[in-house]
Amino acid sequence: MAVVNFATREITARIVYFGASGAGCNTNVRRLYDLLSARERSRLHKFGSSDSDEISWYFDYVPHEANVSGDFQLRIRVYSLPGGIRLVAHREEVLDQVDGVVFVADARTGQTAANLDSLLDLERSLALQGMELAALPVVLQVNHADASDARPVEDVAFDLNPYGFPLLRAVASRGEGVAETHAQVSVTIGRRIQAIMAGDDSAGGLIAEYRADVERDEAVVQRHLASIRARAPALPAALLEASEDTDRREDALGVIEVALPLRDLLDARPLEVLGAELQGERILIHLLLDPLSGAEVTRRTIALNTISTRPPSLAPASTASTSSAPSLPAFVDQTNEPSVEMPAPERPHRDAADLAAWLYGFAGLCGGIAIGILLGYLLGL
Repeated sequence: MAVVNFATREITARIVYFGASGAGCNTNVRRLYDLLSARERSRLHKFGSSDSDEISWYFDYVPHEANVSGDFQLRIRVYSLPGGIRLVAHREEVLDQVDGVVFVADARTGQTAANLDSLLDLERSLALQGMELAALPVVLQVNHADASDARPVEDVAFDLNPYGFPLLRAVASRGEGVAETHAQVSVTIGRRIQAIMAGDDSAGGLIAEYRADVERDEAVVQRHLASIRARAPALPAALLEASEDTDRREDALGVIEVALPLRDLLDARPLEVLGAELQGERILIHLLLDPLSGAEVTRRTIALNTISTRPPSLAPASTASTSSAPSLPAFVDQTNEPSVEMPAPERPHRDAADLAAWLYGFAGLCGGIAIGILLGYLLGL
């Protein structure tokens, strides 16, 4: 059941990728993270017990079309729950308050029984939490459809789809069908939330909470670990662990420094990176900024143009580097969609001589005023 936070004007929904071990739940979530274009996106995390065959992957994001009702925006939390996770406390924690499920079935011959066992396991797990599979937004994804021994998608669905859930074919390892599957379930959840906010009792309900700030991804993962420990007190705490995705490595170019003088251009300092995304030839970086003037914290977006002038350090070896520096990124007001680029404000340059002349002029003015007052006083005598 989705959670509505009246303090942050945000509604949070949970989508769980569930399936037999090896079906591709983790692969779906990791590939989705790479493919997804969003207004905000957290880092990719994994958590679970170190003695388990598999772990859960997690991230959250705010879609571009996030407003589901008035000024309430939707945040979606995405989890994987593969069959290799046998710790009941872990499974209960991830499925708690779930809003939608992607059931990942394995199309390969010999996996029919594992698929069916996993589906029955999902129904039992939901029933223990007072939920029915048929009442949830569910998408059936048939993965490994490119395998040499893959069964036809319709044959796989015949065994697993008595409720007539939407059916999609996928090769998650190549990203095929991953985004389409997620779009299907997330759109259904969004429409259901809109119906609830409009007063349709038959669409379900929401859990209300009041949290002053948005709960960030690190805090979400740590909260899950604490809850798993509470659900399984006999489990050694040292076995539970969480980390960010460490599989992504910087290429041979290493870190590329880009000068971004926010204090000079916007009179603000960055508080937090809310997310980043690729939009055509631009990289959009969403920031939370603290104005130096003491005004309220604002959200702004930096647009990095990837086809602007190449910095000398990246110039091809056969070409002499030029003296022109890369242009500064444009700033985009995130509160208005679609974003429109704005030029960076120009500030007049003053050197030491200009400052001295200004001080002399000001001193002369003050001296003239003082002399005038003194003469007026003497003449009055």
